[in-house]
Amino acid sequence: MVSSTAALAALLAGNRKLGETLIALKDEPDINEAAALDLSETVSAHLDQLGMQGPRAGAAQEGAVSLHIAAQAGHPDIAELLVARGFSPFATNHPDVAGDYIGPPALRDTTPTHIAASARHGELATRFLSDWHQHWTLSMP
Repeated sequence: MVSSTAALAALLAGNRKLGETLIALKDEPDINEAAALDLSETVSAHLDQLGMQGPRAGAAQEGAVSLHIAAQAGHPDIAELLVARGFSPFATNHPDVAGDYIGPPALRDTTPTHIAASARHGELATRFLSDWHQHWTLSMP
């Protein structure tokens, strides 16, 4: 079986043809590959299968960096779907307790908002920032 990491790396490097070729060697794209390919129905189906809904949706290991990937690829529909399902555009991809990161090295210690801005997807970064109050609530005495 082909590693999804190789396909995802190809997609994030802008080599869609290679990424699609590698994904074709297995049954279907995983959630992160689907996010990179802008396949909203496939992303939604993976989320349903994983039971990912609500404010902690992005905390599960599989799919934890899907919004980061959608931001890198500049896919606003995928990003909107993931935010609606509880992923935060301000979630930082930190290492887990074992010190391992989820996802490719380019996504380490970043947020989807930062990635969208760095990748010059200004409209997506602006959309994330305009909805900041939904993700950061301050309680005032």
